Amino acid sequence: ISLKYKNVDFQTFLQGVGKVDGYITGSGNVPFNMSGTAFDYHKDRWTIENPNPNAMFPRLAFGETNNTEYSDFWMKSAAYLRVKHIQIGYTLPKPVSEKLNLRNLRLFCSAENLLTFDNFWPDADPEISPGSSGAYYPQVKTFNTGLSVTF
Repeated sequence: ISLKYKNVDFQTFLQGVGKVDGYITGSGNVPFNMSGTAFDYHKDRWTIENPNPNAMFPRLAFGETNNTEYSDFWMKSAAYLRVKHIQIGYTLPKPVSEKLNLRNLRLFCSAENLLTFDNFWPDADPEISPGSSGAYYPQVKTFNTGLSVTF
């Protein structure tokens, strides 16, 4: 998408996929399996103190295979929409740039991988390989500001 109004310009690139499921196995689905890391969302699990039937996780326990059995419980929609690139810029009006002995002067700000909208597992990238253990190199967010000058 590319838009321009007077001296302001806007560009964005969206990427996404629909109708795909992801399945995380191993330490990706259970924090206590193979030295996995527990996150805050793992606290929403069934316990005697929290007998919530709608808890995000079943009972989690160290060293039990019940937590790591293959099940459709671990499968979630991996459909997503990601804002891969977004940029907004402002070009100085011609009379102002000419007074500065310039043909063009443009200021801009941009961001890469700014937002991802999905219903996948928390803290997991929906682009990871299906059936992975959840181990992946995360999408890096990048923020830039710049000045484009034409003499």
